[in-house]
Amino acid sequence: MGDSEAVTAAAKSEEEEHRKTSSFNFLNCTRFVILFVTLLALIFAFGNSLIYNFTIICMSRKAPVLDKNGTQYFIIVQMFSQKEEGLLYSAIAIGSFVGSLSVVYLARFFGARIVFTVYGGISGVATLLSPICANWGFVPLFIMRILQGIGIYYLQGALTLIAFTLFYFVYRDTPRFHRNVSNTELAKIENAKNGISMDKKSKPLKVPYFKILTDKVIIGILFTCFGNFLGFQVFMQFAPVYLNQVLKLDIEKTGVMSALPYLGCLILKFIVGPLSDSLTCISQLTSVKLYTALSQFTMAICLFVMATVPPHLTTISQIAYTIAIIGGSLNSVGFYKATQLYSGPFTSVIMSWFSLLNSAVVLFLPFLKTSIAAENRPEQWSKMFYIISAIVVCTTLFSIFTTEIEPRKWAIIKPNITVKEIDETET
Repeated sequence: MGDSEAVTAAAKSEEEEHRKTSSFNFLNCTRFVILFVTLLALIFAFGNSLIYNFTIICMSRKAPVLDKNGTQYFIIVQMFSQKEEGLLYSAIAIGSFVGSLSVVYLARFFGARIVFTVYGGISGVATLLSPICANWGFVPLFIMRILQGIGIYYLQGALTLIAFTLFYFVYRDTPRFHRNVSNTELAKIENAKNGISMDKKSKPLKVPYFKILTDKVIIGILFTCFGNFLGFQVFMQFAPVYLNQVLKLDIEKTGVMSALPYLGCLILKFIVGPLSDSLTCISQLTSVKLYTALSQFTMAICLFVMATVPPHLTTISQIAYTIAIIGGSLNSVGFYKATQLYSGPFTSVIMSWFSLLNSAVVLFLPFLKTSIAAENRPEQWSKMFYIISAIVVCTTLFSIFTTEIEPRKWAIIKPNITVKEIDETET
């Protein structure tokens, strides 16, 4: 050990002795408590953005109508027009765009703890106000939807506020300043980060945007993401409408059938992750391509089946719908895993582009649905499923021929460069 390393170690040891720590340290597992609370908060925030997709089929109003004799009576109609419904679906993407572009800068100035808590507070309040705004009209509800993107309504909103309040009290931007993180746990955390310099004076790493965006591998993966997001979001956004309006399921069955496939996704991801890592009979590149193909082609085939099968064969359509969503979850060990392998220290940059691309799909998909299946007739939905299925197949084939897993030239950092963080704002 050199003199400088000895001095650093001595300074750390002295600092640890003067740290203010609590006697209650969750058995040296505070980091896992923080992880659980953070995941819980994210679940509620994500649920807030989706709750409208389930409740839209229940939003109705009484409209006066005159019969041939001039007698007035009332009929039940949708609360909003098709155009307004499309805008409400897209509003969440507007908030996502704003959040994605601003959160990096805000977190840098105010810290993740404050920014994430404020984000959750906005999402929770917007969810609580949504039923009231829906009664006031389209514009107030549209504004609340945007705020949710920068993120049962009363229960969901209240639970969101509770979860993010809990997050604020258990999270700290630096583990060294957390009273419940013992010196033993702090050593484990910092040892795991010893490959990354924490020196505030170190020069931020510049992102080679041009080299990344002109790389055939990146172009291919973005194509795949577009197809995947398009296929997945058509279920995420419009599954309740499809199940209720086309397959004629009642509201209770619609809720169960809409949510059930995602439980299958959760279980499958716990299985395929370790399975992918332990699969040694094929190369890692073949494994990535295999899982990507299984994920995307399964979705495309199921979309084709749903487009072809008559609506009265509801069981077949429900099975295809379930398999499509569960199969789509394999992308976690497909192109997502490939991205982590070839992009090195720029993984977060590529992932942020995935998020923006997903927001773009969420923004424009409602307009596609409105232009093709505005009246929710079975033949209209079939046409939309055929189009999306074809797009998924084409984008997947393009990606399979361009996918690589070896670190790209722009991702290889010279040993003498100290990496503090990836500065996404520099080019």
